[in-house]
Amino acid sequence: MVNFEGKHIFKQLLCSVTAFLTVYASGAWLGWASAVLPKLAAGEIPIAMSPEAVSWTVAFIDVGNLLSPLPAGWLMDRCGRIFVLRAAALVYILAAVLALAASAPVHLYLARLLAGVGKGVAFTAATLYVGEIAGPAIRGALCGVCALMSLAGTLTSMTLGPFVSFQALNLVLLGIPLVELVLSFFIVESPYFFLMRGDDEAAGDALADLRDPNRPTLTSEELSAMRAKVLEARNEIGTSAGYPFSRLVGTRANRRALLMVLVTGVLERAGGISCIYGYASTTLPAARGIQRSQSWLVFSWLCVIFALIGMSLVDGCGRRPLMILSTSALTVILLVSAVFYFFYERPATRDLASHFDYVPHVGLMLYAVFYAIGAGQVPHTLHCELFPTSVKSQASAVATIFLGVSSFATTKIYLLGAQVAGFYLMYLVFALASFANMLFCVFYLVETKGKTLAEIHRILSR
Repeated sequence: MVNFEGKHIFKQLLCSVTAFLTVYASGAWLGWASAVLPKLAAGEIPIAMSPEAVSWTVAFIDVGNLLSPLPAGWLMDRCGRIFVLRAAALVYILAAVLALAASAPVHLYLARLLAGVGKGVAFTAATLYVGEIAGPAIRGALCGVCALMSLAGTLTSMTLGPFVSFQALNLVLLGIPLVELVLSFFIVESPYFFLMRGDDEAAGDALADLRDPNRPTLTSEELSAMRAKVLEARNEIGTSAGYPFSRLVGTRANRRALLMVLVTGVLERAGGISCIYGYASTTLPAARGIQRSQSWLVFSWLCVIFALIGMSLVDGCGRRPLMILSTSALTVILLVSAVFYFFYERPATRDLASHFDYVPHVGLMLYAVFYAIGAGQVPHTLHCELFPTSVKSQASAVATIFLGVSSFATTKIYLLGAQVAGFYLMYLVFALASFANMLFCVFYLVETKGKTLAEIHRILSR
């Protein structure tokens, strides 16, 4: 006898994983930098690059990330969520082909730029799509797959990077979007998209494919609630024609949702994760018995393992407690690292600090644990579930742009700040950002676990 409960959950998981393969590809491209920079330094790649060129190679992914969210948001409402996800796959394919053929720094710039374009599309479309197709009971876990896939992509690059050639690594990055492109023909379009087009029958069929067939009444009620939200969205659009982004800040609920997503997301990036992805493999101090590559590999594995644990906790413990725990721990870890670098970078105290050269390595591993269970996961969940249908695409685009700007700023400032004042200053800034994130979660973030999208909207309207 077929287990329909398992079957419909599997369908939602298949849709989520397929959509988030675009995010997996972005994670692989983030890890690509730390995997490739040692090869460049060792002369394994016949492309001469100055330190400035290296910093631009790392940062160009965030430049590309700024270019695509707005067009992706527009296309999602006109061509469908799956169409946009396929477009992201094609962009990643072009990026990998360009990296394979690279013979000059400009080719790597363009490859990273295209990867950034794909990243912008992925984080705009995939999170929105999964938030729309997921059932309330497992939406937190499915949206958490976003963080897991990003971290798993980084792990893929970092695990393979030291053992394969530059060309082989780029072939792996080519294979990821090809798999996503094939799987996209086996998933279901968002019922919300069909309702927006006025195709109630297709919306009903799509939702039925995603929900428990033994509970048709609940499915019918959910479809009616979706239809009501789409009608409400049309009324909102009708009263603000010509100003699509005015709806994003036009109501108290939307303003609160946007503030929560932007603040938690931007402060997460300001907490240093982009710099760790880009530079940890080359800027960690040498330690007795610990190699940089070993620490980075353990970091990557811990991120994936604890992202899985976070997925199992987010719908039980809730979003807010996990964020508070995560950001509090990150604040302490980054402060300890800042103190170490303060003494390590001064000639008078360098010998004393060298006795504790394991501190930044242990800090990196603890950072992975607490980042993965909260700060690295919950903002993606909030992105999935806080916005009503009328502003989902615009909200996804704006959030992705803000995250791209914060990532670009931190990656570009990191080396400059380290050269001017020392790494301790950058880690102090990261700690302050994490502390600010913790305060925001304590005093402003609302709990959304187990609630339908309509219930969340009512809470935000109060």
